[in-house]
Amino acid sequence: PMPNLSSWKVDGIIANIIDQSSAERIIKLGVPAITKEMKLPGKPHISANDKMIAEMAARHFIEKGFKRFAYYCMIDIKWSQRRSDAFCGYLQSLGYSVDVFNLGKNKNVSWQQKQLLLSRWLKTLAKPVGLLAGNDEQGRHVIEACRLAAVKVPDDVAVLGVDNDDIVCDLCEPRLSSIVLDCESAGFKAAGILERLMANPGMTDDE
Repeated sequence: PMPNLSSWKVDGIIANIIDQSSAERIIKLGVPAITKEMKLPGKPHISANDKMIAEMAARHFIEKGFKRFAYYCMIDIKWSQRRSDAFCGYLQSLGYSVDVFNLGKNKNVSWQQKQLLLSRWLKTLAKPVGLLAGNDEQGRHVIEACRLAAVKVPDDVAVLGVDNDDIVCDLCEPRLSSIVLDCESAGFKAAGILERLMANPGMTDDE
């Protein structure tokens, strides 16, 4: 949950907004703000280009010779759903089909049960298959479930994550391949915009 921001006495904020309650607290704070995930009226917004990410992944798999594709998503997370829609849409426009597993529908089951459900789905996929996970953490889930299902990675299921988180990718066996996001440049740009907004109260910036 978001902390009591009013007690921080901040002059500006960059915040990841995931629900309406958090959005209202940012607006009530009344300071220059840049948001991530949820866009607020009149506030600059920063986000990954989910369409570009998905299409990059699809082209990568096609270049590697794959004819079968899958996506593992958390459908209750907006960016994951956007990536799923873009990945499926791009491949379907080229005449391919995509198998999608939505773990978000299974919120009330344990971690072990979720991995069992995922491993069962992986067994049903026609192979070899190129699988895009919503991010690296989800990619790690897939690789672990493949081991549980006795499915070979990358021979049967080639897994691609997003974020290129070295810690997560290195923890996977085999190591997870991942799409790199230029988060550092995005952070610098967001900080620069926030600095301008703080220096010029009332200024708008629609970048």
